[in-house]
Amino acid sequence: MKVNLGIDIGTTHIKAVAVDRAGTTRFRMSASPRLHSVGEGGFEQDPEEIEQIVQNMISTCSTQWTVERVAFSAAMHSFMVVTPAGEPLTRSWTWQDQRARAQAQQVRRAGLSKKWYELTGCPVHAMSPAVKWLAWAEERNSAAGMPVALKDWLYFRLTGIWCTDFATASASGLAGLDGRWRADMLRELRIDPARLPSIHDLATTHSRYVLGATDGAMSHYALQVWGQSREAVLSWGTSAAIRTNRLAVQDLRFSRTGSFAYFWGPGYGYLVGQALSNAGNVLQWISRICQVSPAEAVAQGLAMLESGQSLPFFLPFLFGERSPYWNESLRAGFLKIDARHQNGHLLAAVVLGLLGLLKGAYERLQETCGPLAAVRVGSSLAQQRPWGQAIADVLGSALEQSIPDDASAWGAAMLAAGGSRPPEPLPHAVIEPQGARWVHRVAEYLEELQAMAPTGVDG
Repeated sequence: MKVNLGIDIGTTHIKAVAVDRAGTTRFRMSASPRLHSVGEGGFEQDPEEIEQIVQNMISTCSTQWTVERVAFSAAMHSFMVVTPAGEPLTRSWTWQDQRARAQAQQVRRAGLSKKWYELTGCPVHAMSPAVKWLAWAEERNSAAGMPVALKDWLYFRLTGIWCTDFATASASGLAGLDGRWRADMLRELRIDPARLPSIHDLATTHSRYVLGATDGAMSHYALQVWGQSREAVLSWGTSAAIRTNRLAVQDLRFSRTGSFAYFWGPGYGYLVGQALSNAGNVLQWISRICQVSPAEAVAQGLAMLESGQSLPFFLPFLFGERSPYWNESLRAGFLKIDARHQNGHLLAAVVLGLLGLLKGAYERLQETCGPLAAVRVGSSLAQQRPWGQAIADVLGSALEQSIPDDASAWGAAMLAAGGSRPPEPLPHAVIEPQGARWVHRVAEYLEELQAMAPTGVDG
């Protein structure tokens, strides 16, 4: 039987899904690449290890089925420097990498951050590949090498062709809102445009390999949220994001709300949304401290919220924060803590903080793009009850699951199966809000948090 394979190259997990021509899932596989902590704030991965994982997924699927085509999805904001022949000069710096903090501050102090943000749709932050390039070039006093995304490099290794997709280019901070490399940005950063991959549609195919796009774009592709949409897509994992889609962004004033705006191709439009650096990674952290599983942390935290007891105030910026602050230097902490507070109170404070971040992001997205009619999710979040139920209650909106797998990997598989043809809709599973009694505490928390945290978007 013939299948088409989608591979999502995430930071924590790499996931593969293969579908037959009827859209039935025939193969699943996942792996966890190592994340290396380097120096002060460095988080990087070995691209050759990731290449081996991807090749192994393709070969394993091929032992069971005839693989017609393979398409890719990948985490945004990865950064590598390579030679034109594809030899890595760096490992792959992930979105979490903060080694470019000083360069982000330099851009802000020079009064350029708002200009760059509004020209590209990508905020100035240490996650941005444009800012990472500054850090790389300054450290070595050299502008030699090609700055590329991890997916660009993998695609070159598979096909021998340097190319990137619109969404990956847009998320680099080097492309304009029109989907082309900005010559003025490249001059400012001393990047030779000849050293950049050419930009193509996500359905571009060489041999049996389909270019694909970022995980955000492929989630939207899978969930059929493109063009001028009134639906949101919520992604929850190590980090989180909530996005919608617009055909044009020039009149949105997206920077005012700390939203990103990433072009992902003609006909598809722009991913407009809020990105949160603090999500599942914070649940993992508090779970280790309190020696419980993340699922138990959520259950105990929600039970404590339901009890109405007084809680410490948790500043949720364990990993800095992106939307709306775009400030790598924000830090976490517990305030208003006293001797009565135990592990259950700390868990509840963290759960309350994360729900507050999500609520704030959803409200800012609607302030930017107008009222949203639905929130779509992939299978992972829909299966995480009671967490999914808590999110539905806080957002006041149903969470709709319309695909059977991880949204980004499924989107890549459907792209491989049908080129640029949209996938067929699937039946919905829905988590309806139930009006939890503690929801008012999230609004109160968010109001207090907004009074305390400074914005990182300046002129």
